[in-house]
Parts: sequence; C-alpha cells; structure tokens
Amino acid sequence: MKSLFVTFLVFAAAFAAYDYFGAPVGQKLLFKNLNVEAARSAPTASPAAPAPAETIAPTASATVSPSAPPMSEPSAPSSTAPTAPPPVTTEAPKTEASGFTPPPFEPIEALTANWSKIPPSAFPRPVTLLKDALFKMSVGGSTIKAGAKAIALSLQGSQLTLAPTETSVARAILPMDDTDLKTSITEGYERWKVARVAALRRLHERKLAEAASGGSAPVAAAPGSVDPAGKPVAAVDGSFPLLIAHLKSGAVTELLAENIRTWSDAVPFTHEGKPAWSVKVNAEVNTLFGLQPVEIMAVVRDGRVEGWYYTGTGEPVP
Repeated sequence: MKSLFVTFLVFAAAFAAYDYFGAPVGQKLLFKNLNVEAARSAPTASPAAPAPAETIAPTASATVSPSAPPMSEPSAPSSTAPTAPPPVTTEAPKTEASGFTPPPFEPIEALTANWSKIPPSAFPRPVTLLKDALFKMSVGGSTIKAGAKAIALSLQGSQLTLAPTETSVARAILPMDDTDLKTSITEGYERWKVARVAALRRLHERKLAEAASGGSAPVAAAPGSVDPAGKPVAAVDGSFPLLIAHLKSGAVTELLAENIRTWSDAVPFTHEGKPAWSVKVNAEVNTLFGLQPVEIMAVVRDGRVEGWYYTGTGEPVP
C-alpha cells in the first residue's frame, strides 16, 4: 500500500512539473494563472497594413487640360552665343541752302563685307606692321620688326601677302589684323568721302551758274569732230576728239581722258526728251580702293557735250 502511494506521488510530481514547464500556454491545468499572465505579456499582433492603392499609368490617350500649362524641367542656363553688332546707320544727309544734297555713304564694313572682300585695286599699298614678320626668299629670310613699314600686295581670306619693298622678291604671310590695313583703308575712305562731296558740290554749283547765265559756252569742237547732223566723229584710234577736248577743259574732274581704255560707237539716244547721241567708254576712275574699272556714257546734242553719266546708276560724273 505504501509503495502504491509513493508511485502516485511520483506521477503527481511529474504531471505538476510537466504542467508548469511543458504544457503550452492556455492548456495548463494546475497552474492556470500562467495562462492569464502569459496572455497579458504576449505582444499583440499589429493589424496588417492596407495594401497600397494601385497607381494607373497614364496612357497615350490621356489628354492634358488646355487650361494647365505643360510642365517642363528647368533647363540649365546656356551660354549666350555672341551676336553680330547691329548695322551701322548713318543720318540722312541734309540739303544745303544751295539745294545741294550730299550723297549717303555706306559704312566701310558694308563696302568690304566686314573686311572679307577688298578689291585687288586696293593693292599694293603701304601698311605698318603690328607684329614681327618673317620675309622669306629662296636663299633665306629676314625678320622685320613691328612698327616698320611693308607693302601689302594681296589679301586671301584674312591673310595678307607682304613684301618689304615694292621691288623686293621676299614675301611674308601675316594676318590682316597684325597690320594697320583696316585703319589705313578707313582713313582713306574718310578722305575720299570729303573729296567726293566736294566734287559733287562743284558740279551742282556749275549747273546753277550755267542755268543762271542761260547755259555754258560749248567747248570749241575741232574741225571735223562733229558731222552736219551733230553726231560726234571718231578719230582713227576710235576716240572722239570732241569728248577728249571736253574732258581736258576741266568740266569733269573724276574722269581723265588718259584713263579711258575703250570707246564705243556713237549711237542715237534720247536725253531729257530730245534726240541726242551717246558714246560709252570703259575707263578707270579713282575710288576708295584705287582705280576701278567703270562704264561711263557721254551724251552729245547739237555738237555739244551735255554730260557724262555712270551707266550703272545714271549718276552724273562730277
């Protein structure tokens, strides 16, 4: 009987130990208070976070409200490219009290296409070197220092071909800006404009004087220089003695007889509504860039030279 009791105690102790240490929480039979304490101390499960709302990507058919301006990313500031300087404008010439109006003149940059086109007639011309220049020959070369004079022979692009003297065979290639070529041409242009205005003013004043006196006295025609119809007669070499005499009388200052290269035949012409004769010549006149080839027409009426005119513009030759 005693052994049975001992066995029961052993089983009871084992069950109590299992109930305390081994039974899962909530299933303990003897130590039920552990079920409550464990439940209080157990962390509560946080509710599941709601699934993120589904985003709908815009489709190609989506439209933007016309009232909303389109959005654009701010662009990085870009460097501004240099712009060409504004064209130089000159004030319109004012008419003088005598009625003479000086002609307008274009800026030198316009005449030279911003220094990219200088006529060959502008050369040769002396220039001052702004940098040292090496002049080469077949047997060597020599350097001419900045500040010295040289002769500009031609311009290709922006490069000048130079010679130390007009007769030297030595040559140097130098950028145009390494010489005072631009300054030289600009100063020459200013002098030419003054001379041009003065010549045109003299022409205007001469016409006023002729009108006041009833017309100028015609240049005496050499015998045989005009036929009975008033047509100028050409000499053996093709020139017209009447026209040469008119030029040598000083009536025209911009055209010299010795600068006429070819003469055309005299042909009928209507001048100021009256019948006349015209003779065209190919000549050279002194301009900003030196002697330039031009075509000029002389008008003759009743054995008298009425005037000389540039055929391109109709402008009278002063």
